[in-house]
Amino acid sequence: MLKTIGGQEEMVELGGAERLVDFADALVDDPAHITKYRAIGLAEGLQQGSEAEVLWAWQWLSDHPEVTNRLQEWFSRRIAELKEMGRIK
Repeated sequence: MLKTIGGQEEMVELGGAERLVDFADALVDDPAHITKYRAIGLAEGLQQGSEAEVLWAWQWLSDHPEVTNRLQEWFSRRIAELKEMGRIK
């Protein structure tokens, strides 16, 4: 990545924390990525949310198989269970 150091641009290798910050900055600029990130976080329990928000996340994942298919198989199984229980469509 190019960073400005002492007024000059130089190529630098980013550490883990810097890569995470760059990733988060990229999310801020793209609402679709923010939605995907939030849905996965809520579904996986990494983010706190109400029951309605968590069900929204599972419904969003169900509606976007192109995302779900790239995740662990557990997500697809849980979506099938929630559909069977009538919690999501």
